[in-house]
Amino acid sequence: TVLLKGGHLEESELVPDALVGPDGDRFELTSARIDSKHTHGTGCSLSSAMATLQVRTGDWTESLSLAKPWLVEGIRQAVHLEVGQGNGPVQHFPSDQPSSITQSWWQQSAELRGRMMGLEFLSGLAEGSLPKPWFDYYLMQDALYLEEYSRALARVSALCSQTADQMFWIRSSLDCLEVEAQLHRDWLTGAGSVVGASADSLALPGPVTRYYTDHLHAACATGEYGVAAAAMLPCFWVYAWVGEQLEERRAAVAAGEPTGTSATHPYARWLDTYADEEFRLTTTRAIEIVERAGCAATPTQRERMREAFRYSCEYELEFFDAPRLFAG
Repeated sequence: TVLLKGGHLEESELVPDALVGPDGDRFELTSARIDSKHTHGTGCSLSSAMATLQVRTGDWTESLSLAKPWLVEGIRQAVHLEVGQGNGPVQHFPSDQPSSITQSWWQQSAELRGRMMGLEFLSGLAEGSLPKPWFDYYLMQDALYLEEYSRALARVSALCSQTADQMFWIRSSLDCLEVEAQLHRDWLTGAGSVVGASADSLALPGPVTRYYTDHLHAACATGEYGVAAAAMLPCFWVYAWVGEQLEERRAAVAAGEPTGTSATHPYARWLDTYADEEFRLTTTRAIEIVERAGCAATPTQRERMREAFRYSCEYELEFFDAPRLFAG
């Protein structure tokens, strides 16, 4: 297996690296070219990073997928080292805060996420006091949302040029149709569900569900892989983050209960799905994939990606608030 570096290609705004296997299989990663003279040691740094990561991953494509964004950050932030003269070394300990593309989007969503955790729906879900009709409305709308989300994920896969990433998006689409859909069906048909009594009003997508899924399909319709992928990311990232917040609140509520309390949290099993470790790992993978797409994008494309991400975060907030407005 050989890694061909594209950093020395001339007259190109992009830097493609190609990993070619002995059977001719090709895996390519592209990033935006950084105008910097501080590139001394890039090859040694990249190969050392990949060798280190290979011990953990056992897969060269995954090792490259993790090492290249690190090296890009190392080149981008090397100017701050101010070491000597001439061509300086890369920064081997880059900070995630100033220049990670997806982290900057995440930081910009902090105010939205703060409002999110102040919603009656999420506080009631954590405390176990959420009205059952609100929860059933949310479940039904989430099931309808996932049907369209799975279609959008499949379209993202079709727009992607990297085989490993294509497989990630299509696997996520299948999970929506198989795992998540079954989970919703189990809850909606379980004891105490009010869906059967009001199925007509809950069987159709609500306004927020329609607006959100229309946004996802519109992002895919641009034909820009980066924009489409960025629009999908909040459904991973925000969901995982909300799960962590809910788990902390649930633990705080439980800690404040008198010893010997026999009441069982009605939504405990559902909250466990938020805190699923496998989903957290999947979310980390999604972030890495979108980060690479952002690195490979032009500034104009990156701004469109940021907007798509932001709109999805706003719809996540509205989606959690929809039961209060429409469940009755």
